Amino acid sequence: MSLSYAPKIYEKLDQLPAMMNALILSTQITRSREVTRARETTLANSGQFVIGSCATYRFTLLGDMLAGTLSERLRSLTSRSIPLERIRHMPPQAPVSDFQQQVNHLMEQFKPSDWTFECRFQVQALWTNSLLSPLEIQQLIPTMVQIRNQSDTTALAKVLQNLRSQLRVADIRTGGVTEARHIMLNQHQLWSATANSPSVRALSREEVLIHRVTITPTGMFLEGPEEVVANRVLRQHRDNQSFFLRVSFTEEDWDRIQFERDTSNERVLRGRFLDILHQGLDIGGEHFDFLGFSHSSLRSQTCWFMRPFVHNGELFYAGRLIESLGDFTSIRSPAKCAARIGQAFSETPAAIAIDPKTVSKCSDVRCEQHLFTDGCGTASRATWRLLKKASSSQEQPTLYQIRYKGAKGMISLDTRLQGHQLRLRDSMIKFTGSPSDDLEICGTNARPLSFKLNRQLIKILRDLGVKPSTFEELQQNAVDKLRGSTSSVASAVDFLKLHLADSVTGLPTLLKALTDIDIDVTEDGFLREILGALLQVQLREIKYRSRIHVPQAVTLYGICDETDFLKEGQVFVTYADSGKHLHLNREVAVTRSPALHPGDVQVAEAVAPPEDSCLWDLHNCIVFSRQGSRDLPSMLSGGDLDGDLYNIIYDSRLLPAQVERPAAYSLAQAMDIGRPVTVNVVTAFFIDFMQNDQLGRIATLHQVIADGPEGTRSTECLKLAELHSTAVDFSKTGVKVDIRQIPRTPAYRPDFMAPSASIKVEKGIERRSDPLSEALEGRQRYRYFESERILGRLYRAIDEDLFFGELEDDTSSLFSSAATDNVLPEILKFISDMMRGQDWKRYLPKAREVRDYYESNIVLHIMSTYATSRTDYLTEKEVFIGSIIGRSGAGNKWQREQSEYMKVQFKAELRDLRAWMKDETSDTEDGFLCLAAACVYVAVREPPNVSTGKLEVVLKSFGWYAAGLCVPQLVDESNEGKDVDFGGWGLEYVSG
Repeated sequence: MSLSYAPKIYEKLDQLPAMMNALILSTQITRSREVTRARETTLANSGQFVIGSCATYRFTLLGDMLAGTLSERLRSLTSRSIPLERIRHMPPQAPVSDFQQQVNHLMEQFKPSDWTFECRFQVQALWTNSLLSPLEIQQLIPTMVQIRNQSDTTALAKVLQNLRSQLRVADIRTGGVTEARHIMLNQHQLWSATANSPSVRALSREEVLIHRVTITPTGMFLEGPEEVVANRVLRQHRDNQSFFLRVSFTEEDWDRIQFERDTSNERVLRGRFLDILHQGLDIGGEHFDFLGFSHSSLRSQTCWFMRPFVHNGELFYAGRLIESLGDFTSIRSPAKCAARIGQAFSETPAAIAIDPKTVSKCSDVRCEQHLFTDGCGTASRATWRLLKKASSSQEQPTLYQIRYKGAKGMISLDTRLQGHQLRLRDSMIKFTGSPSDDLEICGTNARPLSFKLNRQLIKILRDLGVKPSTFEELQQNAVDKLRGSTSSVASAVDFLKLHLADSVTGLPTLLKALTDIDIDVTEDGFLREILGALLQVQLREIKYRSRIHVPQAVTLYGICDETDFLKEGQVFVTYADSGKHLHLNREVAVTRSPALHPGDVQVAEAVAPPEDSCLWDLHNCIVFSRQGSRDLPSMLSGGDLDGDLYNIIYDSRLLPAQVERPAAYSLAQAMDIGRPVTVNVVTAFFIDFMQNDQLGRIATLHQVIADGPEGTRSTECLKLAELHSTAVDFSKTGVKVDIRQIPRTPAYRPDFMAPSASIKVEKGIERRSDPLSEALEGRQRYRYFESERILGRLYRAIDEDLFFGELEDDTSSLFSSAATDNVLPEILKFISDMMRGQDWKRYLPKAREVRDYYESNIVLHIMSTYATSRTDYLTEKEVFIGSIIGRSGAGNKWQREQSEYMKVQFKAELRDLRAWMKDETSDTEDGFLCLAAACVYVAVREPPNVSTGKLEVVLKSFGWYAAGLCVPQLVDESNEGKDVDFGGWGLEYVSG
């Protein structure tokens, strides 16, 4: 049996020892929870390496035992669309040696003196990722030596990395050594052709190349290196980036470790995972120790490891590096200490050194226990000009989210300040002793963000008196807008440009240029796929997450009124729209996510300040009053001003008819252990957080109960909102939710919570026992009922199949006509006519190399690396649009996180490829343009079949990427009236 993931392994427990074990190991006992089994990390009599590094399993049935039961369970598998494939009889072959001995013997061949860490990492990945056995890898060593000697270890490491993306997970059908050797030689040939490859260019930008490790209950998977956004630590030690690892702890399917009824996870969490955090990891013959984690990576169960290195003559190891970040010795709370250290691991895309003499502290504005300036400082115009140099934004931001030494928060422009000044409030400074003078930028308010409703907010607004028809109208408008995007060429192009605005593929700019020369791109089959995929993503967001766009609303950073003009209950809202700076002068609803309490939506009066106020120098922000007994941000699910985003709704239909009092929860005091926090205490907290983080469970249960008669005002929902507040702060206080206070989870859920439309929905709510299903799923299964309330009505109003079926049947829709393959040839003809007289075809050999590199080393590699299972591939369109679509439903949080990582990687790879092409053609003025034209020619006239060990596929995006490199420039030149032959393309020649 071949599996996509390693199996979950359980041991049935004797009741008395299990109860005693729970009492000893667990800090809390679930109400009425009887632990009957425990998750295991390996099979009996097999080493830890074996189970996680194998994908095929053989089961032997003794005699007639379980024969009837087996047939019944196999039928149950097929009824759940789990395919069973009978291949052929394979007699078992006894291994010539123990698996661990094979591993040890293999790694002995790769001594650090002869092989770089980058090579050793890739070699180890071949067997840990279930691609080749150690014995098979041993047979490939002569090929590795050949590649290393002909090129270098950098080339070999890249060849091995690409080998991983093209090999299938090993089973009895894979080609093993022969297939691997063939792929390696092909990849080396490609590397040799593209000397000075884009992948090894010096990284001068704010990204670094990092190796990644995923730890599961049974295995370990190695990926990368891949480009990630830099943080303070990686920026300071850029020359030693291979000494750091990004390590994630996940379930076998790479999702979060889930709570399972009647099951103990102690052996996984406090056994295997904690042992790795305490003892470190051995990768490629090097030992890595735990280093730290950021606040966001803690929630994604990811942290940083490092191995020792020498920097400026000083030996850096994990403990010494932490000491170099600042003074944390006075912090006695594990959670708070981890959070303070974690500031240095926050992703900061830009940084600039500033003079410490220009930095000063100022007091906070407070009323009793409430801070009106929590996390909010200011800067002068002169300092602002300095920050602009570090910002990549073309617009001029007036707010920056920053990290500086031990401070964090927002700084806003205050034009009243003279000279160079940066004023930090006491609430921003979290620790002292940092020697860094870099001001790091996490984000800016360069552009306002749109606002979309979500399920929790819809339910709260409905409970506060907003009419159901309002939500139905907004959803219908959103769906109609999606449908309208296929009604004309202009609409489709606008839709593609909008949703690919941040894409580095160059498609938005290309589409605009092609529109100018009247080429109808919507006839192309690949662009139809892109359009359909984007429509599917947006439609699923609406159906499965109720993410409904509200045109009369905006999402903005919040800051405090430094002028003290605003009265209690007033706000100043300013934002840019279509190049104009606007402000609101009306009643608005203000909220932020996550909102669970009915008081998390408040109504405020948006007003305009005096004409001479410095507040007019700000834009794309909401300014809160500093007057009154309590600040408005704290009323909105405990918000502050250190970087929180606020939703401002000015659609009168969505203003609540009544407003609830905001929640007023007592602040949990951070847990104090009474002694300095050590690394083992921090790692223990990391596991404690994994085990006791109830945030998702509480939010999900809140949705279930809020669909009841009392809605979000029910006693259970109000209790869950309070527990949710505690869970949000758990990462900073170390105070966990008392799970005995969580209301009992119903065995039924409303239909809008179903993971996909294929789930059976019933009128009844009785739950039948299905032991096999629970064993297969490893978690509680639910029955779904038809909800008659607003979220159920919105959910059922969208039929994904019907939506796309209607598009195909609608004669006015672009999807009603057959796609063609004529668009790229038409673009090629335009290029040929425009470049008549230029010898661009001399670049065809180089163009073929670029095409091979793009398809093999970029697209296929990303399709494999970010696949949702180790036996699968993403589609090309998912890579191109930067979104993992999945088979059904809206996908999970892990898929959305992986989509963001994938976008960063694809963006960096394409940017490097473009820069490499420029370098390769720098000897001639129009060399880059000619090479791009040759690439379009190769894409049109020489389309290849790309075959790997996993699949055979025809990739289609290269021609569009190449066209984006040259067509916009050619169109611009024609519009400037240059002396070119327009070849009948309807471009009017305009003389000087």
